[in-house]
Amino acid sequence: MRLFSGLLLLFLSSCGIPYDGETIINIEGRVVDAYNQPLPNQRAYLGAQYDDGYDTATYQTATDGQGAFRLTLFRPNESAELIFEENSTYLPLICTGLQASNFSGLQWNLGTLVRYKASDLVSLNIVINSVNPNSILEEINLTGMIYTPNYDFHTLTAGDPILLDYQVRKNQTCTLQYKVKNGLTQQVSELSVPIVIAETALTYTLNL
Repeated sequence: MRLFSGLLLLFLSSCGIPYDGETIINIEGRVVDAYNQPLPNQRAYLGAQYDDGYDTATYQTATDGQGAFRLTLFRPNESAELIFEENSTYLPLICTGLQASNFSGLQWNLGTLVRYKASDLVSLNIVINSVNPNSILEEINLTGMIYTPNYDFHTLTAGDPILLDYQVRKNQTCTLQYKVKNGLTQQVSELSVPIVIAETALTYTLNL
């Protein structure tokens, strides 16, 4: 047994994979479609940075009948990314920001990930109309069923930038939350408004 353990550690070291007995990460999550139905057989692989380079071959998985997946890997030196295999049905999906600073402990749960078809989506463009010259838009956040090819866990924990163009699922009501600062009084107001999405592209004007 000691000989086997020694050989394993020697193998890991020669591959450039850091291993101290406490660096095994368990990554899990679930994949559904735009209408919350589980997606089986969605193939994905992890890309991870180690001392000897970028590894994309070692860690591969596929979702089960309930759309669930699980991967075990040695903690990367920097960040890792989970890349779902492209196919003719669903749009690309990549999860980035898989690193220790964005998760707690050794169990990294990615939650529920959504894969969209192009036919599920319409575009939403938000136009800012500054009615009051003293109103300054400080933050904007759209919640709902929204497609992005890059699901960045670092962005989710660090705060999102101001975005005005989205791809959203048809037939839903999104919520637009935003913060406006009065340039004279420095008072910040937190506001929200529902946006009804139908079957066609929409331009929504936000009056400040």
